[in-house]
Amino acid sequence: MQSAVEEQDFAAAATLRDQLSDLRQKDPAFLASNLRERLEVLVRRESYGEAATTRDQLLVLRRFQPQYQLAGLWKGVYPNHGEATVKIHYEGDTLVAVKMTGDEHVPAGETTFRADLTTPWQEGASVEEIDEEELVGVRVEVVSVGSDGSEQREVERYHGEGRVAARGFQHAHYVPGQLILVEPDTIGFLWQQMGIFVVFNREQDGPGEMMIEQRAVDA
Repeated sequence: MQSAVEEQDFAAAATLRDQLSDLRQKDPAFLASNLRERLEVLVRRESYGEAATTRDQLLVLRRFQPQYQLAGLWKGVYPNHGEATVKIHYEGDTLVAVKMTGDEHVPAGETTFRADLTTPWQEGASVEEIDEEELVGVRVEVVSVGSDGSEQREVERYHGEGRVAARGFQHAHYVPGQLILVEPDTIGFLWQQMGIFVVFNREQDGPGEMMIEQRAVDA
């Protein structure tokens, strides 16, 4: 559509715009965003009956959104701590990962990271929209590997927070991070300020055929 506009083929651009509009109406993420906005309006109006119906519609849409299909046990390797198992569950629209295997910094039973699933991470967001601390860290790129070479892939990302602590779970606090959906059985979490990226796989399945690269970026 953008190319058609640049070429001043406005008839083609209008057709593509209509097609895009139809596709958006079938996109669970687009529908969920609209329903969340409607829910906020209904609650402010104290229209609780309609709000309850809208909430139920949002719950149905979760079945078709990959970020809500991650509950269960996952295994990853933490730098300097080795292999660990985490259990993912949901608290509303927040994904929460709890350590089943602890270490001297964050023990078992404590949250290792969490992520807000309502709004995807925007790579092109302006500086004003991003906390200054979030500009430090690494950029993670997902690369699919096939017989004909490698190809960079776009993946869904969500704003999150990763738990850090001194030995003995002292001075525990959260730092900005990103939850990255690589494929149905592979996810990653980036502790941005620290440049730590951990890949997690579902315990019952192995990782897909791909590489995940970390590249340093300037603050």
